Amino acid sequence: MLSVFLRSIYIGLLVTCDLVFLLLFALIHKVGVDMLGMISLLWSSVYIPVNLFASKISDDGRIGFVSLISTVSSIVSLYLLIHFYNDLLILILSYIFHSIALSTGRVSHNVSLNESYYFEEWSRYSIISSSLQRFTYVAILVTLFLEHNLVAAIYRVVLLGFLISLIFPFLISYRGFERRYGSLVSKIDNVSTVTRYMILVPDIRGDVSSYTRNWFESQNSVTPVIISALLTSVAVELIMVPIPATFRSLLGQQGLLIIYIIIGILTGFSILLLSGTASKPYLIGALRVPLVIFILYLIPQAVNIEYIILLGLVYAVISVLNNMFTTTLYNMYNQRSFGYGLGIYMSILEIGSVIGDLLIWLILGGLGYNIIIIISAILFILSIIFLR
Repeated sequence: MLSVFLRSIYIGLLVTCDLVFLLLFALIHKVGVDMLGMISLLWSSVYIPVNLFASKISDDGRIGFVSLISTVSSIVSLYLLIHFYNDLLILILSYIFHSIALSTGRVSHNVSLNESYYFEEWSRYSIISSSLQRFTYVAILVTLFLEHNLVAAIYRVVLLGFLISLIFPFLISYRGFERRYGSLVSKIDNVSTVTRYMILVPDIRGDVSSYTRNWFESQNSVTPVIISALLTSVAVELIMVPIPATFRSLLGQQGLLIIYIIIGILTGFSILLLSGTASKPYLIGALRVPLVIFILYLIPQAVNIEYIILLGLVYAVISVLNNMFTTTLYNMYNQRSFGYGLGIYMSILEIGSVIGDLLIWLILGGLGYNIIIIISAILFILSIIFLR
């Protein structure tokens, strides 16, 4: 359990660094919404192929090598970040190394998590790990908030990142048995089901083959899960990426951090307490839509601290609902794919991010955040329709 705790902190640190980069781009370099979309697109363009590569060699048992790539990339990224944060091009290069570190780190961590526990325990430990990552994120953001000198606070984050990066490769385990066992048992169960229905054919009226086909589809199809996750990923990217550039003059550094801290706290507790409770995730997904529309009303009011906090709460509740929704999707995919191809699933999510970044960069960046919010609400609705 200690290794899971430390690995989760490492991933949480990398996720927090992602926000640190966005804040530096928006607050130090005054990057606009469209440019921020382009930078995020570069990040995703590296993340996806690295993720697929890491997933393939991790499934072959070489997760130690993948974790080593994550460590080296993390150290390089943090070094460039701390020494050249005021140079936009080198900061973008550092962000790309961060993409490699996060993609390989997530794959090696998730595969190791599956290999460390029994098949039936995957969802529980995945939920624990996700919540730990969020609480790490919150703790670091609180440090940034209390330290008014953003650069000085980043120094502390980078130092912690260096230390945990050095031990990350030694926290990985791989047995290679549990997932193969889960896959074998499920296939045997499927064969048993088909055999039972073949025996009962003479006594059953109706289309037995159609019934059996529908049963297989309901048990094993990952296509609805992938489409729903893809649409959700596009919508979330559209909502979240423009925040620093959209609100920097309205809220300032401290106001932005308040929003992200509220999001992190509520999301962390929701993952821990509520993940897996949504037996019908499309009902949870539907609640996101009116909240997204409510943001349109709050934006002009966010000049007072109470409205800033309220805006943060709305973003937080959307994030909570979205995490309940996507965590359920992840667990559905993990079970149906027997723990293999997790990098493929994460790449699908990142493809959604690419689509969102392209839309922000080429089309939506100049149209205003209100239009982006409306499009996000439509995509949330479509994600529910496809899942059903």
